[in-house]
Amino acid sequence: MKCNGISRAKFHYYYDVELGKWLLPQEMCQLGGCDTKILDFDEDASYQKALELTKQGKTTKVGAPCAECYEEY
Repeated sequence: MKCNGISRAKFHYYYDVELGKWLLPQEMCQLGGCDTKILDFDEDASYQKALELTKQGKTTKVGAPCAECYEEY
């Protein structure tokens, strides 16, 4: 699949078995590398959103620590 000439997204997305959803994280915890600011879609919509964000020039950002890592730190 391609989205306006882009065939490879810079965002990863994956299926979470426990939640039963496809997840697309937009940020990463700066302490533990955990996925944060997560969007959920079906598989095709996750891929399309990842391509759309890539086309917009966005990348996965390293953000603030997640609550779990902050508590451990």
